[in-house]
Amino acid sequence: MNRKKNIVCFLIAAVFVIGVGIFDSTLVQAAADDSNEGNPVISDQISSELNEAEANSAVTEEEIPASAASDGSDQNGENQYDGEPAPTAPVYEYNVKDYGAVGDDDDQKPDSYRAFQQALDMAIGSDMPVTVIVPKGNYYLYGKLRIWSNTTIKAESGAVMTFMSKDDGNMLYGVHYESDGSTCMGSGGQYKFCQVGKYDQVHDITIQGGTWNRNSAARCNSCVLRLCHGENITLKDATFMKSTNHLVNLSGTRNVTITNCTFKDNVKYTGDDKEFWGGTNRNDSKAVKKRYAQLEAVHLDHVNANGEPNTYPSDGTPCKNIKITGCNFSNVGAGAGTHNVFINDKTKYPNCGRASGLQISNCTFSNVKGYMADFCSFKNCTLKGKGTSVTVKNVAGICRVVDGSATVSGVKLYGMDG
Repeated sequence: MNRKKNIVCFLIAAVFVIGVGIFDSTLVQAAADDSNEGNPVISDQISSELNEAEANSAVTEEEIPASAASDGSDQNGENQYDGEPAPTAPVYEYNVKDYGAVGDDDDQKPDSYRAFQQALDMAIGSDMPVTVIVPKGNYYLYGKLRIWSNTTIKAESGAVMTFMSKDDGNMLYGVHYESDGSTCMGSGGQYKFCQVGKYDQVHDITIQGGTWNRNSAARCNSCVLRLCHGENITLKDATFMKSTNHLVNLSGTRNVTITNCTFKDNVKYTGDDKEFWGGTNRNDSKAVKKRYAQLEAVHLDHVNANGEPNTYPSDGTPCKNIKITGCNFSNVGAGAGTHNVFINDKTKYPNCGRASGLQISNCTFSNVKGYMADFCSFKNCTLKGKGTSVTVKNVAGICRVVDGSATVSGVKLYGMDG
C-alpha cells in the first residue's frame, strides 16, 4: 500500500515540474513577442538569464592563444576554423594555354600572339591585379603585346617568347586609356594627342621569368620592352635579348626594381630610321660607333624632345628611385642609365625635372661598347658591390657622371676596351 502511495506522489511531482517549465517558457515567449507590455518582473528575469548565458559562453582574454593570427591560423600555420579553410582573397590568374597558346611546335611555329593578348586584356577594367601564367615552352608571337596596369606576367622556367614580325617597334609596350576613352600607347606620331603624363600612364606591372627574344632584323628599329610615364614596375628573373635599340626602355618612370635579370645580344642596326640615328653622320665610322655605344640596355631618360623625341606628352618627366640588382649585361651597347645631358638648358627644356636615385649593385658587365653605368643628369646614384661582386669585362668605360653625382665602390676590372 505504501509503495502505491509513493508511486502516485512521484507522478504528481513530475507533472507539477513539467507544468512549471511550460508556464515559465510561455511567459518568456510572451515577453519576447509582446515587449510593449513592459512586465518588469519577466524582463528582469530574461535579462538575468541572458547575462548569465553570455558570461558562461564568453572566451576570456587569457583563453585566447597569443599566437592566434587574424586569418584564423596559429603560429604553426594550422587553421583555427574547425577544419574549414580560412577565407582568402580571390585570385585572378589566366593561363595563356587556356586561350590557345601553343608552346610545343617548333616546326610549324604557330602564332600565339592572340592567346597572349587575350589573357593580358583581362586586366582591362579590373579592380584587382591580374596574373598571366605562361607555362614552360617555346611560343612564337607575330604581333606586339599590349600591357595594362595592374598586370603580372609570370613565366615558368623554360618559357621562351620569340617575336616573329619583321616590323619596327616594341615586343611589349604599356598602354592606357585617355580621358575620352581612346586607347593610347604614348609613343609615335599618331599619339601626339596624349594628355596622360608624369607617372600616370602605366603602374603596378611585373614581368617575372621567361626569355623575351625580340629576334630583331637588322633593319628594324626595335625594343623588347617599353614602359614610359609609369611607376611601380618590377622585372625579375627574366631575360631580354636581341633588339637593335634599347632592350628595355623605362624613361619617365619611378619606383622601379630590376632583380636577377639578363640583358644581352644587341643586334647592330642598319636601317634608316631618323629617330635612331638622330644627327649621326652615317659616313663617319667614329660617329656610328659612338651611336651604338649610346644604346643602354636599360634606358632611363627624361621624357622630352631630346631624351624621348617620339614619346608623349613631352613634359620632362625624369626617372626616380631605380634599383638594379644582381643582373648580367653582355654584348650590349651600354649598361643602364642615359647618355643625354640637358638639365642646365632651361631655355630649351624648361620643364625638365631632376632624375635621381639610380642604384646599380652586384651586377656583371661584359663586352659593353659604352659605359656600364651612364649617370648623365642623375643625382645621388650608386654603383657598388659586396667586396668585388660588381665585375667588368671588356667595357669601354665604367661610369660616366655629367651634371650629377654618383658613388662607385666594389668594382673589379677584368679588361677595358679602349
